[in-house]
Order: sequence, then C-alpha cells, then structure tokens
Amino acid sequence: CALPIYITKDWTILPESLMNQYNEINAINTACTSGMQECWALASDLYKKWMEDPINNAITPNLRSSIYCHAIANGGEKEWNFAWEMFKNATVATEADKLRSAMSCTKETWILNRYLQYTLDPTKIRKQDATSTIGSIASNVVGQNLAWDFIRANWKTIFSQHGEGSFAFPNLISRVTRRFSTEFDLRQLEQFKKDNEHTGFGSGTRALEQALEKTKANIRWVQANSEPVRQWFEAQVRRS
Repeated sequence: CALPIYITKDWTILPESLMNQYNEINAINTACTSGMQECWALASDLYKKWMEDPINNAITPNLRSSIYCHAIANGGEKEWNFAWEMFKNATVATEADKLRSAMSCTKETWILNRYLQYTLDPTKIRKQDATSTIGSIASNVVGQNLAWDFIRANWKTIFSQHGEGSFAFPNLISRVTRRFSTEFDLRQLEQFKKDNEHTGFGSGTRALEQALEKTKANIRWVQANSEPVRQWFEAQVRRS
C-alpha cells in the first residue's frame, strides 16, 4: 500500500499531487492499523526525531495526525507526555487539535483514564473540546469501555458544564455506544437512561433512543450471523 519512495523521499517530503498526498495518508493508516512493523517503526522514528528537537518538527503536516497517533499508540508515558507539552504550547489551532486527538490513541488504560479526567477541567481541556476528546477516546478500542464508564459516572457534571442546548451530546452518545452489541451493553444503556431521566439528555435525547435501537439491531445481527461468520473464518484458516 506504500507509495513509491521517489515520490515521498521515505515519507519526508510532501508529494506534489493531491491524490498522492491523500494516498500517502491512507497508506500509513492502513499499514500501521494492520500491524506492519515497518510502519510502526516509521511512525516511532519520525516522532522520536521530533522529541529530540521539539522546535523543528520535520513531520510533513498532512501526515502529522497519522504519525502522532500511531507513535503514541505504540509508545508509552514518555511519548504521551511529550504530546501533552506540545499541545499546551501549541499556537496553531489545527496543530493543537491533531495532538489532542492523537493523545487518545494510547493503549495505556491509566493514561486514558487520566485524560478523561482532564476533560472535566477547563484549564486542561477547553470546555468546547471536552466532548470531542471523550469521543476520540471512545473510538479507541482500548478506551471505549473507559469512556462509557466515565460518562455514566459523570453525566450530571458533563451535562451541567455544557448545558441542555449543547449540540455536542448527539455525537458523544453515538461515538461511545457505536460498538454496543450485547445484552449486557443494552442493560447498561437502559440503566443509564433510567438513572439520568431527571437530569435529562438535552440535544442527545434522540441519539440515546437511536443508540438503544441500534444496540438491539446489533444484538439481533450477532445472534443471526455469528455462527456462519465463525464457520467461514474456520474454513479459510483450514484452506490456508
């Protein structure tokens, strides 16, 4: 999936063609998400060079979201803390947004839990960025249950901080519940609705109802298809 090296100069220059720029991002995301060691090494190496020289970021702007995310995902506390310092000192909003999103990519659960707590403190994460940060953490497979537990435990605070009219709630509820597909998920979602009926859900009311319906649909799909899918995979493994 990689682009020719002569176009990217080993991913250190921006291709002239917009299509190649787009393909470059897709190539790295696909390779790293698929677990290619070479891609992880690339992301980690580029990020490490930036850590060694914070004033000069040689990562091309179109690749920064991808490189930051994968380097932090395959790094540890040191890589996350560096991103946090760069985020706090960022003077360009787009760069701050890339870093804020990338920090949700870590696989360290204790860091994700700390990051979730930061969203309640506007001196750390701006109020207008809090719900999207929680949503980014929920998009991380490692962080989904953490984000869901956090929302259930802190819904009253989140709701009061953002107000009934906040347009952020529908997207937040959708992102946190989008993988729900078990009876346990459904029971938790129904309990969440019951526990907070007096607080309310504001603009997220319809999104919550949709999440309930989608979870029920996902349960039915799993019940109908899990066995055929399992059999298909087993057959492919035997053939290989």
